[in-house]
Amino acid sequence: MNVRTTTLPKSYHDAVLRWKDAYLPDYDYLLEHWDTYFPKDRKFELCAFRELGMCDEIECGDESLLDIAMVGVGSGPALVIEFAHALTRAMVTQGMPHDLAERGILSLLKGTVELRNAALDRSLAYFQQEVVTPGGITAEALLAMEEGKFRATVINAFRRAHHKVSRLAALERGEE
Repeated sequence: MNVRTTTLPKSYHDAVLRWKDAYLPDYDYLLEHWDTYFPKDRKFELCAFRELGMCDEIECGDESLLDIAMVGVGSGPALVIEFAHALTRAMVTQGMPHDLAERGILSLLKGTVELRNAALDRSLAYFQQEVVTPGGITAEALLAMEEGKFRATVINAFRRAHHKVSRLAALERGEE
C-alpha cells in the first residue's frame, strides 16, 4: 500500500484526538506496552487513514441527510474492517493461519466489491441470493448471524455514531 503522510486541518486533527480520548482512553499505556502484548505486530499508530478510491464528495441527496452520509463515509470503513477482523478470527478459530485467513478475507472483500461494481443495476440482495442455497452452508451461517442479532448490532452502532455526530454538531453551534 502506498502511504502518504500529510498534515490534517486542525478541525480534523481535533476530531481524531476526541475519538482517541473517547475510544482509546488507554492509548498511552497501549503504546508503552505494545511490544509486550503484540511482539510480532507492527507498532500501533493512531492516524487518520484515507485509502485510494475514497470519495472527495459525499452524495447524500437532501442536505438534511448529510450527517447520516458523513457517518457512513467516516465510520463505515471501520465497521467493514471490524467485520473483516471477525471473519478472519472465525477462520483462525477453525485452524487457518492468521496471515492466510486475513489475505483470503481481503481478497473476498475486493472480489465482492468488483462483482457489485460490474453490475450496478443489481441490488445487494441479488448477489446474496445468488450464493445462498436453501438449507445450505451459507443459509446456516446467515441464520447464525441473525440469531446473534448481527443486523441489529450494526444498525445500533450506526445509530449511536449518528447520535454522537448530532450532539457534536449541536455543541459546535452552542445548542447544548
